[in-house]
Amino acid sequence: MHQALCRTGLRQKVKLRCSGAHQTGADVVKSALLGGDSFEFGTTALMMLKCVMAKNCNVKCPAGLTTNAEAFEGDPRALAQYLINVAHEVRGILASLGLKSLEEARGRMDLLSLLNHSNNVGQMDMGRMLAILPERPIAKPVYLEANFEVDDALWDQVRPALMDTTRSSIEINHGPRLSNRNKTTGGQLAIDVERMLQHEMDQATAEASPMIDIDDRGRRTLKPRSLQVNLHGPAGQSFGAFCNTGMVMRLRGTANDGVGKGQCGGIVTVVSPGGGTRENALIGNFALFGATGGELFVEGKAGDRFCVRNSGATAVIEGVGDFGCEYMTNGAVLNLGGFGYGFCNGMSGGVAYQYDPDGKLDDFYSKDSVSLTDLSADDALSGEDRFQAGPEHSG
Repeated sequence: MHQALCRTGLRQKVKLRCSGAHQTGADVVKSALLGGDSFEFGTTALMMLKCVMAKNCNVKCPAGLTTNAEAFEGDPRALAQYLINVAHEVRGILASLGLKSLEEARGRMDLLSLLNHSNNVGQMDMGRMLAILPERPIAKPVYLEANFEVDDALWDQVRPALMDTTRSSIEINHGPRLSNRNKTTGGQLAIDVERMLQHEMDQATAEASPMIDIDDRGRRTLKPRSLQVNLHGPAGQSFGAFCNTGMVMRLRGTANDGVGKGQCGGIVTVVSPGGGTRENALIGNFALFGATGGELFVEGKAGDRFCVRNSGATAVIEGVGDFGCEYMTNGAVLNLGGFGYGFCNGMSGGVAYQYDPDGKLDDFYSKDSVSLTDLSADDALSGEDRFQAGPEHSG
């Protein structure tokens, strides 16, 4: 990868992270000589905290690292000391090579050599892996940098409206059609609104605004559905990411992977643009990844790993791919359509309501993670509430 980036003039733009059982300082230096910029310590770091590699993290961790916290007997100082020891070893090796830093060591493959071991199989020549290619600098490179023009346009309208103490709600109809190059639409807007509420708005304005609630800790939030943004078109990745309390992000169109990623409040709605006759897949993979709150309503199907690592959001969907509700710890999902293999795999909390008229769910859900039961009266009432909320937001 380092060689390819040097050849194409992209090396100055990319940082390569190396992973693969780093254990010693020598491993780190070798990765740097091969072109690495940063270095991961996964397995070894966990072992320093007394991980026993039981591969049972989501059910009952014997070491108490991920679950079963009362069993944890590790000492974070052991991990800190281990990393300090690795750093000392790296410094010693670099000094012996006449190098001042890992940055200087990057790509110095002339300091490596291949072993001619007697147990080698075959005669494959790996010498080209150690070829040194000079970096090809680009004087005036043109990159597709982060583009927040949609969020900037929305914020230009939202900011003065938030400061207007006579307004009780804000609704924005964004005219230009989205395209898949518009990534994380609504993400920066959510951050800007939060910054305004918590840090930039004075107390008198916040108290006078009919749109803002202030709790007993002094935290300010928008009142439910007080800020609604209507958009259309095929949105790029992470539409509605980080959606916050009081926001409603409504899209008539389709969206790529990561819809509602990191959502902590508010409502994200994706409505069909029409025209579909067979498949009605509207959003991509891992929607609501890491969400902690809020609601998602989709008038169509989702891709794989829907609601992976969801920790509190609720969702109504019309079909999911493989590994739906994977690693969920909280929240609720009402799926009115099809499902794939590994449904609820690793799920340790929350609830999933699945429409299953053909009785196929028993062959698809993860039996070692969740129990499959028929709806009780209370469950039916809760599911009905979510079902009725769907058309309100997506109809």
